[in-house]
Amino acid sequence: TKFLYFFKAHFILSLLYYKNGGSQKSDEKSRQAKTKYSMEYFREHNCITFWIIYLVLLGCIYFCDKKYGMLRDASVMSPRPFSFSRVQIAWWTAIVIAAFISTSLAQKHIVTLLDSTLYLLGISGATLAAASVVDTSDKQNPNIQRHQDLSSSENFILDILSDGNGVSIHRFQTVLFNLIFSVWFIKNAIHLKTIPDISENNLILLGLSSATYVGLKTTENTASTPSNTLNPPTTGTPPNS
Repeated sequence: TKFLYFFKAHFILSLLYYKNGGSQKSDEKSRQAKTKYSMEYFREHNCITFWIIYLVLLGCIYFCDKKYGMLRDASVMSPRPFSFSRVQIAWWTAIVIAAFISTSLAQKHIVTLLDSTLYLLGISGATLAAASVVDTSDKQNPNIQRHQDLSSSENFILDILSDGNGVSIHRFQTVLFNLIFSVWFIKNAIHLKTIPDISENNLILLGLSSATYVGLKTTENTASTPSNTLNPPTTGTPPNS
């Protein structure tokens, strides 16, 4: 009888052991299948992957701007107006990073950035650097009254399109070209699942547009004219009374 009880207990424990072991193996296989399915889903749905990454990056940029004024011009006003050159480099950086990650997932390996993509980021970086030099020069000139210090931010669109005289054609052109090429870049990155190659002429067009913006930015804040030159003192003999 004792032997029979011992045999039954051993049999029940064995069943429980193998059942738990099989359950653990089944759970592990299920987790692996779910992970594999989720990765395959993101690889096949490159559009969803791109927009998730892009929106997360835009959220980070928005947070940094709200907390640190990352996209704002140097100004004494509050809130400070938005800077086009800062917005431009943040815009293209987010697009390129989202395209890089999404296409790498789609192709199952780390893709190589093309020369044209590096030139594109270089144009944005050079525009920011040149615009910063112009701003620094204007701030150090005591005869110049910067339009960025005369009015606070109106709204995002008007800030990046406006100079001291309102909405300007060269800023409008630069914003329009960047917007058009960014839409083209995103479309090709999503549908072709690769980093699109920007032609040389298109890069020249973007470079010339940015160079025009920087060149005319130097004339946005003109030196003020001393008041004594506007109303020169009268000379000569006063009339006899």
